[in-house]
Amino acid sequence: MLGQGAVGEKASEITAIRLLFERAQLTGALVTIDAMGTQTTNAQTILDKGANNLLSHADNWPVLAEDVRLIFDDPGQARLETHQTIDLDHGRSELRRHVVCHDVAGLTSDRRDPGLKAIAVVEATVGRGDKTSVERRHFLSSLPLNAKLFARAVRAHWSIEDHLH
Repeated sequence: MLGQGAVGEKASEITAIRLLFERAQLTGALVTIDAMGTQTTNAQTILDKGANNLLSHADNWPVLAEDVRLIFDDPGQARLETHQTIDLDHGRSELRRHVVCHDVAGLTSDRRDPGLKAIAVVEATVGRGDKTSVERRHFLSSLPLNAKLFARAVRAHWSIEDHLH
């Protein structure tokens, strides 16, 4: 975890993130941020500080979100790298399929993060009793990471999130 701080009543998490970046030594780090903090200015600040980013991507940029979804739904010539993990505890099973694509030139959206080198998705299939759910989370990265490193980075990020809440 890089740090944490209280956000004032009239301030936003986005402003707090930028202040945190200004104070931090990031050289050589891989900085992960959830969807709210996925802003082009944050991505550029991370790069300017000598670090790489792994940014959770939501539907707030609809054209880019659709581009990313389409690549994973129908990769065509795009080369995908995958890594799977399985967790069996707390009365449930969770299969996570981590997929990374470095072929980002085909993205049509002009809303891209600076230094974009990879897009990625985690598809989590969770079984509990006779119920199964599937969830997909998409990411953008300035690091041309492989699927195994992507899996470790995402799990580390969510581990921190889970412990803070």
